[in-house]
Amino acid sequence: MKIVLTTYLILFTFFLFCSGQSLDGKPRVEADPYVKEFLSQLDADDPEEVESALGTVSTLGYLGQVNRQKVEKRLVDLLEAPSTKVRIASAYALNAMDGPLERALQVLIEVAVKPPTILARRGGKRVSADSDATSAIWNLGIFRERAAICVPTLIKLLRSEDIGVHIASIDALGRIGNAASVAVPALARDLLDTQAFGDDGSGDCPSAHAAEALGLIGPTAFPILEEALRHPEPSIRARAANAMSTVLEKEMSTILEKESWSVSVAATLLLPSLNDSDANVRAAAAKALGNLPQSADKLIEPLSQLLSDSQPLVRIEAASALGKLGTLANTVTPKLVPLLFDKSFHNYAEGPLSCFRDTRSVCDAAYRALLSIQPDADQVVPGLVSAFEQGRVLTDQSILMLWEYKRESHAAKEPLERFLTIKNPVLEEGTETKEGEYEEDSNLAACGLAMLDPHNPKIRPILEPTLLKGIFIVNRLDHLALIQLVTEGVEFDEEFRLRVLEDAEKFVVPAFWVCLLRWEPDNQRAAKAVVSALGELLLRGELLLHSEAERALRDLAHHKQVQQILLDTARDPTALKLTRERASEILRFAKAVSGEQ
Repeated sequence: MKIVLTTYLILFTFFLFCSGQSLDGKPRVEADPYVKEFLSQLDADDPEEVESALGTVSTLGYLGQVNRQKVEKRLVDLLEAPSTKVRIASAYALNAMDGPLERALQVLIEVAVKPPTILARRGGKRVSADSDATSAIWNLGIFRERAAICVPTLIKLLRSEDIGVHIASIDALGRIGNAASVAVPALARDLLDTQAFGDDGSGDCPSAHAAEALGLIGPTAFPILEEALRHPEPSIRARAANAMSTVLEKEMSTILEKESWSVSVAATLLLPSLNDSDANVRAAAAKALGNLPQSADKLIEPLSQLLSDSQPLVRIEAASALGKLGTLANTVTPKLVPLLFDKSFHNYAEGPLSCFRDTRSVCDAAYRALLSIQPDADQVVPGLVSAFEQGRVLTDQSILMLWEYKRESHAAKEPLERFLTIKNPVLEEGTETKEGEYEEDSNLAACGLAMLDPHNPKIRPILEPTLLKGIFIVNRLDHLALIQLVTEGVEFDEEFRLRVLEDAEKFVVPAFWVCLLRWEPDNQRAAKAVVSALGELLLRGELLLHSEAERALRDLAHHKQVQQILLDTARDPTALKLTRERASEILRFAKAVSGEQ
């Protein structure tokens, strides 16, 4: 949550900066003083202060070639600093600035191969008290293919007594990618060694890291992964299938060029794993098969059977895989719609697939899959209405899906209205509810009705307190409902507007800024915040997880205040080059979505 909120705050500050204003409204200063201050920090006597300053150097690349040359020269000098941490940080900064790397790579290797100071033993390996070596190796991975010359050294480091160095070397080889293909045999030994470092089936062991690295290296790892799919240990089979998924996702064009690794062969290898006795293997195989749309006719039926699997993890990955197959999976829509009400979740921080995602829910996976499959309204809406009539516990995803078909969803109006008044809706047999769940159902029903019947007098009393109570939760469905109500001309009292203004200024909630600009067309601060939200929309492709919010923002891209800010920024010679380009890109984006030339 903090990451999401910080992202919006950074973008808001970024666009205020590009419009020539600081957060307190004062004109911003030129770039040179920032560089001078930075260089003065590099001359500090305190090594810790220098290390802190180096972390921001990547931003200086946009401040002009002359300034950049000054900074690069200073960083190259710091590669010979007495402090190991300063040398590592200087190498990292030079890479971030696309600076000269030959000496930087040498410095990182010198630190990486330094004999570790051993602290303790753990699972047959030793753990070092010194993190400099692992930090240096981690940075080599950040260099990616530009660190290819270091691959032989990293392969030797796989035999290190220090488990931190061992795992860091595996990860670095994976990040280097195809250029590290010669490391495949060495990584295969780590993948298949379940005794190393007390492998307990989780992601914190050499085997798990080796699987991820092999997937990132690419098709040359396929023969090893095929062997691992037949390993007696379930965690190895799961990791192999997951690594295959990574290869298929990143390297499909390369695989198609190899006769021995055609799409049909990959599908044949992975299909039996859908029936594996271990849930992690079934899930990983489903995830991998989602990258083979060329074999969709063979995959849709076995993947659809996993939608009723007893394990949430498997249902999530099966739904996601079907979503990747897109419109080809249209026939499974009737099985996906009921999963929009399935709140079961899986914590990806646990188990063999722990390196890859955080917590995800079945209903979210089903929603995203249906968005990709794009079924017709008559395939989705009747199932939703039927579930509402049965009193199924509502979810954000079930209401969001209803919004996708709002023109065809009027039949849902009556059953949703019952959620506003009935305290105990009929629940499916065996369903347990938590305190406050009925209140949540009422709120979600109000959000759905905001789209179907925005002038319904029962909606506002439910949504208003919720909107102001849950302010820290960005991307809320309530915010979409508010945008809809304001767009449809629903009146809100002055007290509510003032609270929205106050909270929008404190917490930078994009939906509130959109509404404020609707209410007050001359509100400059709201216009600047909308510019920030447009920038985020452009970067991510989706701002509030729904097309209704995107449409509202696109409409506001033509607002006179927003247009003026964008034009001023695009023409400002003192603004950062990247900022001017982003402003121009948003203007082109606004014209494109409106059909202008």
